[in-house]
Amino acid sequence: IALKLLVDCSGSMGGDSIASARVALHGALAGLTEHDHVSVSRFGSTVEHVLAPSASTPQTLRRLKPAVDAIDATLGGTEMEAALRAVFALPVPRDCAGADVLLVTDGEIWQAEEMTAAARASGHRVFAIGVGSSPAEGVLRALAEATGGACEFATPGETLEAAAGRMLVRIRQQPWRDARIDWGCEPVWQTTLPTSVFGGDTVIALAGMSASAAAPTVRLLAVGAQRAETEVARGEADAPCPGETLPRIAAARRIATAEESAALELAVAYQLMSKH
Repeated sequence: IALKLLVDCSGSMGGDSIASARVALHGALAGLTEHDHVSVSRFGSTVEHVLAPSASTPQTLRRLKPAVDAIDATLGGTEMEAALRAVFALPVPRDCAGADVLLVTDGEIWQAEEMTAAARASGHRVFAIGVGSSPAEGVLRALAEATGGACEFATPGETLEAAAGRMLVRIRQQPWRDARIDWGCEPVWQTTLPTSVFGGDTVIALAGMSASAAAPTVRLLAVGAQRAETEVARGEADAPCPGETLPRIAAARRIATAEESAALELAVAYQLMSKH
């Protein structure tokens, strides 16, 4: 693989967040082999390329360790769009079909639509690890979704090294595409699914039915490498959830992708805190 590591070193990443980012970088580097290529960049108001694209030889990785340990949150504001464009422009080795970006950030992001459009046009997949207490989940998910990548979120103190390892497992996979749920009947509404799913991931999907019915066999279907739709997983458990907890969780997920007027109706109907 050709892996471009990009770490947020803006002022908002101080303290535990930048320490977590360093742990995540070390976890990613530990999963590389001599057949891989790697670059490391850090950004805030400006972009600094700590390591240009290089073969991930043991010598390169040893040289990188103190450089990663020295990374700090001293680069000002969060100019992520410019940083992503700079990383997308880094060369890709001839023997690699493409490159993937592993982004570590607290997600205090502006210009989300422009950034997502640039990522999609670049041909890179973006895999994001959101750190800190309140990463911009919607923006990072949209960025990953638009490029066929994935994202995870972790608070300081969680095992970021393991999260980075899981990202490398995904990056090395051929993803399942065009995922859909067969609910066993026609739902009135359903939450959106990621465009790509990876082996080992958990897929959470919710739907509303017009009336109570016996619990159907719910199937996750997706298109694999052979371009045929395949049953990836199924769930048959009937787990009652009394009260309105589950409907409110579902409404919160629906708000994230609903039109403005529909989102407002959901926020009021289920009494959910949101920008609406």
